[in-house]
Amino acid sequence: MSNQLYELRIKMVFVIFGSNRRTLCLVVLVACFILFATRQNPLDQMDYSQSHPLENQCRFPVLQPEEPDLSKYVRHYRAIRCPATYPIPLVTQLRNGQILFGKPHRNKLEEEVDCYTREISGTLKPSVRKVVELGDWLELPPNKRVSLQWHQFVVKCYYSMSRKLLFHDVFTNIPDAKPQYFPQNNANTSNYSISIFIIDSAAKSQFYRHMPLTLKFMEENDFQVFQGYTKIGDNSAINLLALLAGMIYEPEERG
Repeated sequence: MSNQLYELRIKMVFVIFGSNRRTLCLVVLVACFILFATRQNPLDQMDYSQSHPLENQCRFPVLQPEEPDLSKYVRHYRAIRCPATYPIPLVTQLRNGQILFGKPHRNKLEEEVDCYTREISGTLKPSVRKVVELGDWLELPPNKRVSLQWHQFVVKCYYSMSRKLLFHDVFTNIPDAKPQYFPQNNANTSNYSISIFIIDSAAKSQFYRHMPLTLKFMEENDFQVFQGYTKIGDNSAINLLALLAGMIYEPEERG
């Protein structure tokens, strides 16, 4: 029904009801309601045979779990395990590196538990699978934060009576700086004190734009920027060998 027909009906209402304001206002409101209620929605006139604005369909490409072109080159797959019961979280490491041994909330243990820790090292070539235990076992106090000044250490928890192993995990940490017992020698022309800062696969202009604070620190600490070295390979080692194994010139010759 067109808007002209609605306007004609409203004019007829004005003629019939005359100057009766209340009745006239009521009729106008009803006419406006009918006008907007029966107006056709533009979305109803669209063709939805191909698509719909409210459809929940993902049009992004999805990679297959195993690509046919790469399947013959893949030999090892990650083992995904979903055990029915997970180990009891007796020992946790906080964000500052401290170790906390405590019983989990609302967890019934068979008996009391004792936890011990020990520093470990090793796993270096050629004995990459050999773990070396250093020092003695230290008992962890319950419900107390402990700061261990070790890089790597292992934690084991046993039942106090049956000595059954209940928890076994390895942790890493960044220990505090150790005190220097011998003073360092001053730097001179024969005893260099060098700090090398290397950013691999980054352009110089990109470094200047995105790391202004680092650049400011380098300028304040008299860093020397090498201008004559370019990338010669995809591996970082061959790019650094030309720099680190080259000749050392005297300060006045370097300019």
